[in-house]
Amino acid sequence: MQQPNSKSTGSQTGITNPDELAKQQHFQGKGMYPVSDEDYDLVTALANELQALEKFQKYAQDAKGGKFWQDALKLKQELAELFTHELAEHVREGHFGTGEHREGRL
Repeated sequence: MQQPNSKSTGSQTGITNPDELAKQQHFQGKGMYPVSDEDYDLVTALANELQALEKFQKYAQDAKGGKFWQDALKLKQELAELFTHELAEHVREGHFGTGEHREGRL
């Protein structure tokens, strides 16, 4: 992920929402988050997959168990489990919050 060279404040960017400002500052490498881009990406990807999983469960329910949505739901579950496992390994190996990458991964 590329990071802009100059540091911006909320007043310079027009952002007034504190969450949005914190996200922007993170991407500039000067933010409030004590995690690396890799950490942030893993957490964000997992959160996104879990949200998508909820939607796919609803779609499968609406389809009354149709094979397509059941298969899609299974794939989403596997992907969420993959991100969960990767994040757990990242933490277990002591890389979370250090900015270190896991060898042979990401």
